[in-house]
Amino acid sequence: MTLEQTFQQIQKKKFWRDKEMLILLLEGAFMNLMIWAYILMNFLGTKGEVVLHSNILIGDITGSWPRLLVYPLLSTGILLVNFVLIFHFYLLRQKRIINLLSFGLLLVQIICLFSVLLIIHF
Repeated sequence: MTLEQTFQQIQKKKFWRDKEMLILLLEGAFMNLMIWAYILMNFLGTKGEVVLHSNILIGDITGSWPRLLVYPLLSTGILLVNFVLIFHFYLLRQKRIINLLSFGLLLVQIICLFSVLLIIHF
């Protein structure tokens, strides 16, 4: 299958009209944007070191604030890979896998958001 045929298939599919699927994907994307916004609003322009990780055995691990961007970058990567997988399985009409991936996507975004919140506030 060529790239052009793939794009034609994408336009013909009902994927873009499936409200349940789009809502879950948009919720995941919104959570991802919240992670980016939260880190940037709290640390943009911060000079010096911030706590990147706190551990009772080792203590605090500090570093510059741009190192916190690992969380939203990882979250964005997971979002993109998951979206491609969801779309692939949508073309194969595998509804159970699609539901599992879409709810997993939302769960991963929520976990990433809470991990950023815990880092910033504790």
